Amino acid sequence: MRNILTKDINLIIFGSLIILAVIIVGIVSSSEILKKETINNQLTISKLNGKFLAENLNQNMQNVELFIENIRSLINLKEPENIINNKLFNSLDRFPIIRSVNILDKNKIIYSSNKLNIGLEISDNDFFPKPLFSNNILRVSTPWIGRDFISGSTLLSKKDIPDYNLSFIPILKNTYINKREFTVIINLNTDFILNRFKERSANNKFKIILSRTDNQTLLSNYQNNKIGQIKQKSTLLKDAFEFDEATGIEKINGKKLISTYNLTKDYPFIISLHLNYKESLSSWNEKSYKFFIISISIVVMCMLVVLILILIYKKEKEKEISLHRQQLEDQEKFKRLFHDSHFMAAVIDKDGKILDINNSGLEFTKNTAKETIGYPFWDIGCWRYEEQEYLKELLTQGNTSVNIKQEIDALDSSKKDAILEITIYTINKNTKNYKYIAIGQDITQRKEKEKKLLQSYTVFNNTRDGIMITDKDTNILDVNNAFEFITGYSKKEILGENTRILKSNLHDKEFYDNLWTSLKENNYWEGEIINYRKDKTFYTEWLTINAILGKDKEVVNYIGIFSDVTKEKEKEILLKEKESVIYQQSKMASMGEMIENIAHQWRQPLSVISTAATGIKVQKKFNSISEEDEIQSLDLINESAQYLSATIDDFRHFLRNDKEFKEFTLEDSLSSAIKLISSKLKNRNIIIIKDIEDIEIFGLRNEFIQVIINIINNAKDALEETQLANKYIFINSYTNKKSVIVEIKNNGGKIPPKIINRIFEPYFTTKHQSQGTGIGLYMSTEIITKHMKGLLSVTNEEFTYNKEQFSGPCFKIEIPI
Repeated sequence: MRNILTKDINLIIFGSLIILAVIIVGIVSSSEILKKETINNQLTISKLNGKFLAENLNQNMQNVELFIENIRSLINLKEPENIINNKLFNSLDRFPIIRSVNILDKNKIIYSSNKLNIGLEISDNDFFPKPLFSNNILRVSTPWIGRDFISGSTLLSKKDIPDYNLSFIPILKNTYINKREFTVIINLNTDFILNRFKERSANNKFKIILSRTDNQTLLSNYQNNKIGQIKQKSTLLKDAFEFDEATGIEKINGKKLISTYNLTKDYPFIISLHLNYKESLSSWNEKSYKFFIISISIVVMCMLVVLILILIYKKEKEKEISLHRQQLEDQEKFKRLFHDSHFMAAVIDKDGKILDINNSGLEFTKNTAKETIGYPFWDIGCWRYEEQEYLKELLTQGNTSVNIKQEIDALDSSKKDAILEITIYTINKNTKNYKYIAIGQDITQRKEKEKKLLQSYTVFNNTRDGIMITDKDTNILDVNNAFEFITGYSKKEILGENTRILKSNLHDKEFYDNLWTSLKENNYWEGEIINYRKDKTFYTEWLTINAILGKDKEVVNYIGIFSDVTKEKEKEILLKEKESVIYQQSKMASMGEMIENIAHQWRQPLSVISTAATGIKVQKKFNSISEEDEIQSLDLINESAQYLSATIDDFRHFLRNDKEFKEFTLEDSLSSAIKLISSKLKNRNIIIIKDIEDIEIFGLRNEFIQVIINIINNAKDALEETQLANKYIFINSYTNKKSVIVEIKNNGGKIPPKIINRIFEPYFTTKHQSQGTGIGLYMSTEIITKHMKGLLSVTNEEFTYNKEQFSGPCFKIEIPI
């Protein structure tokens, strides 16, 4: 039993020792994993910091470049020099990265935010990069020592490099001010940039260096890195030039460093971050030692939980496998990125033969990898003869410094014309096995869009409407040819001027206040406005203004489109004068007709009064009248007088110049119209047949009555010329969902087809000049269409009444409900 126990104890001790050994080994392995994680964390932190600094610097440089582009709107060369200099100085408050702003004409400073700089000559020889095609690019100088040009000097050799970092970095860009080209040099404030570096290096102790892409040091937060030095490119830095960024571990001057290199996206700068490898692991070493002691103590004291520790070890092991698998996946992702990129890419050896090509390249050429890899790049079938010769010469002349980017005509997979933007550059150029990378992009659609844009600009210049584009302060940026024709100003004269140059001062302040209120609230205004031409003559235009908003919903531009309506306004005035004459003639014609109607209405009552009065007088003379006969005659005279008075009231109400829109009943207005001309109809044996609904209408009552009278008068004239035994005018009314409809027709025969479409024209009449003016129906359609927003039309109809067949015109009035 003792032997068994001893054996078990020995077995437990042996097993515990094995487990302890395994645990110790596991702890050591885990420490190595933690060490790798620490290094990876440092690499990640370095990469993030580098990316942040590069993006931050790129954003600041974009703001500076935008400031240079907008300097034309800041200053006016017509202003005194001291005002321009003060404006440049005041603008620095918005840009802490700028130390001074200098405007040069032929290398000489003529304006500056630092007045001491004025008159200095600054050469652009040291600015990088050198322009190949256009001078309008932003370039960076070698660093200068001092605070500004007047007190500084450029670094031309290593002996000029001081031990301190008091410096500035000049950058240069050409721009146009008042249509003249000037050079603008901005001196960057290195203190501002270094403060950004210090913010990023305070906790991680990074040594940060800013260089140009030709590897010349511009500034650093580390004193030993002297500005002005040109450093040799490391392998990691070369990778950064190839991929815009690179992070890794490298040796510089015998020291092992964690390094990150980032190229700014749009400008020739490199941000370099360096961290001492050993110092980065100091905290990890302390933690590792403590972890080991605590782990061993736990194992010795708690042997029962050794199994759990084994499981922990197993888990850590799986994590290591996962990391390895992740690395393999990353490699596979890179491979997929190359092959699945939407850019066409190929790797070419020094003899011009294709080593690898991605899927986009194969798809464009419609070749397989087997048909492409190993064959010369110029023979892949998508090049024209001239491009083949060019590529063959480029890739076979042994040039190890190829770096081109240009547009090349090509043929796509359907053998249709295409345009490729192709970049070819050398990698591993300092080795015997150098290679070329070719990257292509099909820009055919982009070129077509550019062509369409050119076409749009052609339309812009040749449209008949004037077009004007301004900035947010209404300074004119561009105009089209129609603008020049209408206003008399040439584009050269008007660009840069404010739109106030066109202001006629004929509109009051309220007009312009309403205009700007509409633009602010709706970003749109449309209306009629009177402006000045160049010769100070007035013209009327129909103007539409649209506000163009930027990403922040602030106004960026205004676009004004206008038509010269001066002639149309003159025609409109003449038309109104003509209509006024016609209205006056119509009024006089109506007055004549009303007087004639009054005469007809009064004839019988006056005859009754005259007869009664004469009878009383004769009977009085012979004393043969009785009191009863006298009273009867006087009553007859009184009734006739009352009738005359009522008739006068009817005509007075009709002739009253009442322009008030109000509700009135259709039956009442039609009865009034018939009553006013009843004597004429009665004398001509014309019978009116009515079927009228008692409908309310909103409008001008007297004008509506005038329309009814005009139509009935025309019917009366037509019936008077016939030999019909029974002469009828039919008036009926009804409603539908949208309108009140009145139909007036007569049995006087159809209107001839040749004239039915002309009866509403002014001065058109088939009657003798003494019988009609031809304006009655014209005024009727004007009243219905313009004053009551309705419709007046006429058609020929055939109809039956009292079993008799008739034909004649039907005038239809439609008034919206």
